[in-house]
Amino acid sequence: MLGAIAWFTLPLHGACLFVAAVVVMFGAARIGRQLGLAERHFFAVSPLCVAVGLVGARLWHCLAYEPERYLRQPLSMLELWEPGNGLLGGVAAAAIVLAVYARRAQVPAATFVGCFVWALPLGQAIGRVGCFAVHDCPGKPTSFCLAVRWPDGVLRHDVALYEIVLCLLLFAANVALLHRNRARPETLIRLWLVAYGATRIGLDNLRARGADSFGLTPSQWTGIAMVLVGAVGGGVLFPAPPSRIGR
Repeated sequence: MLGAIAWFTLPLHGACLFVAAVVVMFGAARIGRQLGLAERHFFAVSPLCVAVGLVGARLWHCLAYEPERYLRQPLSMLELWEPGNGLLGGVAAAAIVLAVYARRAQVPAATFVGCFVWALPLGQAIGRVGCFAVHDCPGKPTSFCLAVRWPDGVLRHDVALYEIVLCLLLFAANVALLHRNRARPETLIRLWLVAYGATRIGLDNLRARGADSFGLTPSQWTGIAMVLVGAVGGGVLFPAPPSRIGR
């Protein structure tokens, strides 16, 4: 039975992640084209973002949640096919790749990254579909109307389901803001930091796994930092370029 579950889980997760990556890539290219950026930049950097992001996601989980185990067996951190990956680490690693690429390609870094962030919530929602389908994010027992019955027969919060809904709402906000010319891609970076940071702070309270350090999980501490950076320091870290110049 365990072998059958593992066989089902890996392809499903992989398929959802693949679709998510493709959607984000084409979505970012679409917005970039509207802003005068060449599509080739988005298609060239996306595969590298995926590869580095997978490594970053794995390292984030290993070092943030199980450091004692993986520091004793450091080579096991590279077993990307094993359970244990963190979205925040993957996004951070991909963002570094985007920033380095933008500098070398001489395109506005904040605008370039912001184009990807425009489509990122939709990609997150698609990726979480795999988590929801295989019950990868167990929550605390509850009688809430959206509770899901888990294989152990207990009604629980399904954090993946909640995140799907919230990410779709965030993507809808991104679409509306750009469509009405009320925000630039750089502004969407700040919006994502605040909105998703707050999401992780809240949803981690519903997870079956308890706090790990000083009353909060590593993702909650990171979420607090994200909210602060997005709300306070975003204007300095992600300034808007003076003009739209396509290269």
